[in-house]
Amino acid sequence: MRSESISRDDEGTTYALLLQGINVGGHSLLPMAVLRDILTGLGFSDVRTYLQSGNAVLTASLTATQVAGAAGKALGETLSRDVGVVVRTADQLVGVVEGWPFDQAVNPTTKHVMFLRQASDAENLGRMLQEAMGPEQYGVSGTHIYLYLPGGMGRSKLGAWVTRRLAGTGATARNWNTVLALRDMASGRR
Repeated sequence: MRSESISRDDEGTTYALLLQGINVGGHSLLPMAVLRDILTGLGFSDVRTYLQSGNAVLTASLTATQVAGAAGKALGETLSRDVGVVVRTADQLVGVVEGWPFDQAVNPTTKHVMFLRQASDAENLGRMLQEAMGPEQYGVSGTHIYLYLPGGMGRSKLGAWVTRRLAGTGATARNWNTVLALRDMASGRR
């Protein structure tokens, strides 16, 4: 049940793929070797994965929208469910890291980024969030929501609130160390 291959005409663009809800809490299990096989079978090159949570870097001669569509379709066929796929270029990931709106010196374990498919999802969220969340902070920049969560994501009121509000939008969160690793992989630094 594989989607058809996509031909490549040029060297292409390097993209990072962030999959929503893969290998979380024992659900939607997908070995990274299988993910690499699926993406390679679609005609993408230089496919690499990072951790077990649905992160991949690849090269394709397609647009980000085409990459997300092809990967989402193939993953949906494999897992028998819709899989949210958010795609960013190497330059976009560099911009995400450079755009961190809070104190740069804070512990990386307190820093998280929500990656959204559409900027309107972030705009709507920003309008809804009115109450203070203690020391927790958020910032909206285009298709990204930055979260500073001093107590971590697991105990965060803000993190839980944002996750609930973005359910069904295809948004997916990554911790700062993963964001940095994907930036480095996509930029050829790693």
